[in-house]
Amino acid sequence: MKKIILLVLLSACTLISCNDSVAQPSGERISGQIYLYGEQHGEEKIMNKEFELWREYYTNENMRHLFIELPYYTAEFLNLWMQSDSDTILEEVYNDLAGTAMGVPHTKEFYKMFKKDCPKTIFHGTDVGHQYNSTGERYLKYLEANNLKDSGQYLLAKETIEQGKQYYGQKGSIYHLCQLQQMY
Repeated sequence: MKKIILLVLLSACTLISCNDSVAQPSGERISGQIYLYGEQHGEEKIMNKEFELWREYYTNENMRHLFIELPYYTAEFLNLWMQSDSDTILEEVYNDLAGTAMGVPHTKEFYKMFKKDCPKTIFHGTDVGHQYNSTGERYLKYLEANNLKDSGQYLLAKETIEQGKQYYGQKGSIYHLCQLQQMY
């Protein structure tokens, strides 16, 4: 029973949004709202509903920070892509998702909707280091090429990659998932 509850809780944390008034430039912290949505990966109908909800919060509530169930480095690449003039980064991320539930054509279109209609969205990855051999390693190389090897970004990417290696090494046991969630 505990395993089922934990799995439901983890799957419910797939889409989290918060009002960016939570962290003020002055450093002052005020309370904000957080919305949690669960979903089944790669389902077009569900992804469209998620985007519809986000667009409403983005437009009417001025929300900008979107927490997604992807690794830290994947979200960082999506943020870089949002600022770029091409879809090269998105294509690379999408290609890395091949063989997963998110490796469906609608995934690309889903993220393109953000760039088109909600261009100030900032993605935050919350998942363990899936695709650590591809997306994770490519992000480390990006940081190294930009003289960011000593940055917090590099450290967090390395930690996320290590989490992914541990997760897959232990076949994703429930116990290990609890350990990973406590690290954040």
